[in-house]
Amino acid sequence: MNTTASLHGLTSSPATSPSIANSGRTATPSDRLAATGMAIAAVLSIVFVALDPEVRVSGARAVLEAIAANALVHQGVHVAESLFVLMLAHGVVSLSTRLGLSRPMVRFGLLAYVAGAVAMLVAATFDGFVTPAVAAAWLRPSHDAQAGLEAIRLAGVAVQSFATMSWGLEAVGALALSAALFADGGARRRLGALGLVAAVAPIVTLAASGSVMDTMVVVGILLTQAVWNLTCAVALWRRNPA
Repeated sequence: MNTTASLHGLTSSPATSPSIANSGRTATPSDRLAATGMAIAAVLSIVFVALDPEVRVSGARAVLEAIAANALVHQGVHVAESLFVLMLAHGVVSLSTRLGLSRPMVRFGLLAYVAGAVAMLVAATFDGFVTPAVAAAWLRPSHDAQAGLEAIRLAGVAVQSFATMSWGLEAVGALALSAALFADGGARRRLGALGLVAAVAPIVTLAASGSVMDTMVVVGILLTQAVWNLTCAVALWRRNPA
């Protein structure tokens, strides 16, 4: 009997999964690119919301004219916001890969966040493109401006509904991914704790605001999301725990 081979078999390290084997690696350039994109998108998404022109006129025709006049800027803002949504989603996909897609909590969090991102893209499309198109159409001579205003309000309900669904799903995804961070211990546990608080904040804001969805509510939600997004960026940038 080959005793040397037998002893070697007893003392050799057991096979490890790829996620565990790579647990001590430094963040890759791809990880850090995703982290940088998340940080940039988190900040600029708030800036661009402030740049979006608001309609402050009364009267059906005046409202339609103001929306049509601001259409180009309005569309540009929403194209930029859509790009930021994609940058943030890319970061979340990268973080989920780092945390390990074999973990059910990570998979659930990723799916919930991506579903929320898709809902936000729908909301941005309605708000940035459908609403100005409706305003321009109902300004034609043969159309009733009041009916056009009602159509704008209906589009606004759709925008608010998709946005609320988006924030809710993204918050659920953020909670799940933050819980996965917290479970890892060490520096990730501290980041996960911060992420859990930041993930709950949009849900509390939505519950407190009810049907009111003004600029202050939107900016408040974006600020709390920015805290979570920056937490993810830090987690992506750091070396994996040993």
